[in-house]
Amino acid sequence: MKFTKFIILVLLFVCLTAGSAFSQRLTGKIIGTVSDADGIPLPGVTVEISSPSMMGGVRAQVTSDKGSYRFINLPPGIYKMVFKLEGFQTVDRENVKLSVGRTIIINIVLQQTTLEETVTVTAAAPLVDATQSSLSHIFSKDDLEKLPLGRWSFYDVIKFAPGMLMTSQQTDRFVAFGSNSESNSFRVDGVELSSPAIGTGWVEMTREAFEEVETIGLGAPAEYGSFTGAVVNVVTKSGGNSFHGALSYYGQFDALTADNNPWKVLDPSVPPEEGYLYLDSAYSYHCDKYLAAAFNLGGPIVKDRLWFYGTFERQDEKTAYWNMHPSYAASYPASRAFFKLSAQPASQHKLSGFIYWEDLEWPEDIEYWIAESSRGIETAETYSWNFLYNWQLSNSAFLDFKYAGYRTADDYLPVTGDMDTPPHWDSTGWVSGGCIYTLWKWIEYRHQAHVNLSYFAEDFLGGDHEFKIGAQYYNANSTYSSGYAGEGYYYDYYGEPYLFYHRDVYYVGSAERTFGAFVDDCWKIGDRLTLNLGLRFDHTNAFVPECPIADGWNGPTGEKSPAVPDLINWNSFSPRIGLVFSLTSDQKTLLKANYGRYYDKDLMDNWNYPGPNITDLVVYYYDWEIGEYVHWYTLPPESTYVLDPDLKHPYADLFSVGLQRELLPDFAMGLTFVYKKQKNLIGLIERAGIYEEVSMVSPDNGQTYTVYNQLNVGTVEHFITNPPDYEQLYRAVMLTLYKRYSHNWMLNASLTYSKSWGLNNLGKSNSSRQQAIIWYGDYLGRDPNDYINAYGRMPSDRPWILKIQAGYTFPWDILASFNWIYQTGRPYLTFTRFRLNQGFRKIITEPRGKHRFPNWSQVDFRLQKTFNITDTVKFIATFDVWNVFNANTVTAYATYDMWKKHYLETNGIFWPRRLQIGFRFQF
Repeated sequence: MKFTKFIILVLLFVCLTAGSAFSQRLTGKIIGTVSDADGIPLPGVTVEISSPSMMGGVRAQVTSDKGSYRFINLPPGIYKMVFKLEGFQTVDRENVKLSVGRTIIINIVLQQTTLEETVTVTAAAPLVDATQSSLSHIFSKDDLEKLPLGRWSFYDVIKFAPGMLMTSQQTDRFVAFGSNSESNSFRVDGVELSSPAIGTGWVEMTREAFEEVETIGLGAPAEYGSFTGAVVNVVTKSGGNSFHGALSYYGQFDALTADNNPWKVLDPSVPPEEGYLYLDSAYSYHCDKYLAAAFNLGGPIVKDRLWFYGTFERQDEKTAYWNMHPSYAASYPASRAFFKLSAQPASQHKLSGFIYWEDLEWPEDIEYWIAESSRGIETAETYSWNFLYNWQLSNSAFLDFKYAGYRTADDYLPVTGDMDTPPHWDSTGWVSGGCIYTLWKWIEYRHQAHVNLSYFAEDFLGGDHEFKIGAQYYNANSTYSSGYAGEGYYYDYYGEPYLFYHRDVYYVGSAERTFGAFVDDCWKIGDRLTLNLGLRFDHTNAFVPECPIADGWNGPTGEKSPAVPDLINWNSFSPRIGLVFSLTSDQKTLLKANYGRYYDKDLMDNWNYPGPNITDLVVYYYDWEIGEYVHWYTLPPESTYVLDPDLKHPYADLFSVGLQRELLPDFAMGLTFVYKKQKNLIGLIERAGIYEEVSMVSPDNGQTYTVYNQLNVGTVEHFITNPPDYEQLYRAVMLTLYKRYSHNWMLNASLTYSKSWGLNNLGKSNSSRQQAIIWYGDYLGRDPNDYINAYGRMPSDRPWILKIQAGYTFPWDILASFNWIYQTGRPYLTFTRFRLNQGFRKIITEPRGKHRFPNWSQVDFRLQKTFNITDTVKFIATFDVWNVFNANTVTAYATYDMWKKHYLETNGIFWPRRLQIGFRFQF
């Protein structure tokens, strides 16, 4: 015993001193007590557990002096449990469904008997968790297989979770509980897949690899850091003791696509350049092709010792959206592969690891005013990997060690491959010559390592404690070269030469090192109260690394610029406090409350551009007398952007309180109040200009505005800091209903009433994506007029959001299911303008919130038939209908500037009703 305690103390020390990265819960646990008919605890009961999901066969343990047992570190799956004691009936508990991160409490009563007999119990496992105060939602294997969810990674899944706001019909930018889309954490088996530069999820993991998907939005324990929104936690599939696999195909076709064009249909025979001649007319949506084909296989290499699982998926889509000529549809191919090994060399030691690869393409939209030679294409090839070692020291303790990472090479280059020809921009709007936009070659990577120890202490310091202590280390780098093709671009005037802008190719680099340590305690006091206590510490150091000096597009010269160290040094403590109180003795009615501070990740794109390596901008004008371009002026690389040396770490304080009740077996409801306040947000302040306040009347709406007229034009300093007026606030009430699939039906529903308001870098943005990095907001704050009427509702404020997912299996294995999302339309801004000394300035006409897009209502439907060929071989035919009622809800306007011709003219609508046909051969 002394030796065991010594080992645990040593491991606790290791957890606080070893390097590690962001922790991830990949398993659950089943705990409980065994008693006799009089309620007296029974020690010495043999408890066995088994599942096809669990490697190593049957596991067994004996109940303690208090009659308790604990099975920890269990993978998600369906379990069978057996309780045996001489002189008592044997109880078999079957069909125990365990999900990731869940603790299931199963208390058993054994009846005395003189005969050997077995009682089989098939009662459903509890649906509410009486040990965790956090609010999370799990998409189980049944949800993933039976609901009409898209094929595009986990983004098509999590949009239906309570508190997660879908900003557009298909997006990887999600707003969770009022936070920005860059403030979420996306993880797959412990690999943090959020971009260190821009914060959003980067890897589009194939749906074929998903076992379960979990979102954690409120009350996350201290092991989770660097987010203020939600954690998306994907657990991947493993092999098994029998071979299994599937071959699938999903397709959409133009003949099975409806037309929801709200305008007169513009015939494709009309060339795009003549479309403007046909008033109130537009091309209809056209689906040239959509396909997704996949193959997966898993099984044993050595039964109960070594399993494998692998999948490959190919997708391709070629679509012309509303008001785009059908011939302008571009193809978006994607290839994805995943391979995983799981091993158990000994009963107390587990190993697993995966490697994932994806190759994606996003070509430039085809437009009649852009020459084919001027189009670009973005490509991204990404690898991610994971290695996990688990050592179960006893029934009360286990140790996890993890190393993981990812690397992406993302390029935007000319479709022609021509890196030497500059583009020509003409005053008429036409573009010819080389690639239209700035090119880049970007490399981003992250390495992470993690170690933690979980230890259960019974009857210790006033109750039962489950301690979890760990340390984390994370190393990230983002570096890219940038410039135009030919290292410049021409600006022509009605087809005649006018100006040439030249800038040498340059590198932008950023890097950071983060260390974190945490301790969590799940403290059970008596039969009804559990406290979740945690404390987290994070140290972040960010800097500009040495960067190559570019030799045009030929690559590095071999020389490097010096590093710029210690741009950011943050030390942050994050307390987490939660409680669960069982209002009823059956532990099916729970009061849950949470308070926590959550520090956001460092987003390197907030401060890495333009950086110390940006080159001179040299401007030439065309001299008609000599027939060539002549040097006009040079703008040196000294930046007007200054980083605050005392930049503070952005954070959110979050409070929630709610009730959960298991109404019926497999059916629960919840009611939760949420309040969140975010401070220390990062933005710009212009602090060198001298301004006078002037009252001016808008020629657009006749309103009088007080604007800021600069008296020392040309003098500017853009200070990257924590503007004092920046803050985000969120308040919500959520009602949730969840019915786990059983008795042939399922339900997932939530109703949220909320308000989201404040000020951040998106104060003047009308983008549907609430991504508040400085450059996403067009560098808000470069002029004090930017802040006029900028405080108001957030861009994704939607007061009412209703989500319903439901399914029912009819006789003959026919499944019908649907999704319905209804949400208030997002608010938008309108602008007027004034001519000031510093030039024209756009002014927000009134705070965001008065004007909104139409409300959303979208229904998707699935009809599925399963043909059971043998006990293990199935053929599944699926028919998915997206946007069942063919809604054409407006999602965007052409311009929000009141003085322009196409002010508030429709520029985007819902995609029309589409039928997707799917076939799956499963064995």
